[in-house]
Amino acid sequence: MWTEPEHVSTLTIPEPVSFYCQLDEDHFFLWLQEIEGVKEVRGLPAGLTVYLSVSILSDSALRDLIGLLFRYDVPMSFLRSQLTPSNEHWFMDSEAFWYEKIFVDA
Repeated sequence: MWTEPEHVSTLTIPEPVSFYCQLDEDHFFLWLQEIEGVKEVRGLPAGLTVYLSVSILSDSALRDLIGLLFRYDVPMSFLRSQLTPSNEHWFMDSEAFWYEKIFVDA
């Protein structure tokens, strides 16, 4: 029987469109699960549900997630939910490589 893991919050992200080989896919999921605050990742019809042990990722964990998703060209607008007054100064930097994928793209 499937049970939802204990968690504080979740992120639902679309899966990457394609992987180039099995090892590429393995690394994506390994790297995702190694990000601080990520408790578990499960594939569901709507995409990947990432169960977090925190309500908001730390700055370093958020940067790691941005880097991973950017590398795999995953849409990132859902990361707007991670915006806080304490990370706004760097997270909403309009010169940052991720800015358009998070704050401009629909």
